[in-house]
Amino acid sequence: MPESAPDFTPSLFHGVKITPGGGLVADKEILKFEADLDEDSQILSQLLPLPTIQLTEEQALEVNRDQAATLLLDSAAKAPMRCSAGCYFIPQCPLAQIKKHPIGKACPRESQYVVERFIAWMREFGRTQSTLLESERVAISQLVGLQVELLRIRAILAQPEHSNLQQRSVRDVNAQDGTPIAWEDQIHIAAQREDLIIVQMRMIMQSFELTPEMKTRRKKALQIRNDQDLATHQSSIYDKLRWNKKSALPVIDVDPQQ
Repeated sequence: MPESAPDFTPSLFHGVKITPGGGLVADKEILKFEADLDEDSQILSQLLPLPTIQLTEEQALEVNRDQAATLLLDSAAKAPMRCSAGCYFIPQCPLAQIKKHPIGKACPRESQYVVERFIAWMREFGRTQSTLLESERVAISQLVGLQVELLRIRAILAQPEHSNLQQRSVRDVNAQDGTPIAWEDQIHIAAQREDLIIVQMRMIMQSFELTPEMKTRRKKALQIRNDQDLATHQSSIYDKLRWNKKSALPVIDVDPQQ
């Protein structure tokens, strides 16, 4: 018997404590914060109401899984390409070589890559799903999407005809019928795009101080602060010893023979 699709959006984060800044707050503040979020959720749901759709249990599960992936992974959930018989990357796909590639479904290799890279970036940020800020989620999603694009670019440039990183482009055409009359060799568009992706990734990483040079700079700053704290501590101990020396009672020498 068909069943209506469940209201999956609130249940996805049931029991997860998402607090401003990802920090720990008092229980009363958590309850108030969640109550305010629930109220906002109801208001927004009225602005964009969901239609009632009759789905089987299996269909509802599939829709729920897709929506959960979109909410948790953001745009990175849509990064994996759809497998097709005419896929450009079939010659390099091990699943296609054994006739196991799922036509019409998301590429399993890219899907696994997206999940693993997303988790790796969460580890880099020092976050979990319950503490990940929305700005960090968006940044990680963008980084993962760019990494997937880099994979495809590498696969394109790995083809023998593109190994010299050049492609022949039309330089001039006949003004009357548009027939090409001159060509020129240019840097392959995939190689140009690769350079842009690397720049984009570095910009995102710089925003969160994740580049190697920024990590080194932060480590040095922390080391200086720790050294200053140690010097202050040692100076404090020296001051205490000096004060104790001044305030100590005079020592009376006693002749042991008396």
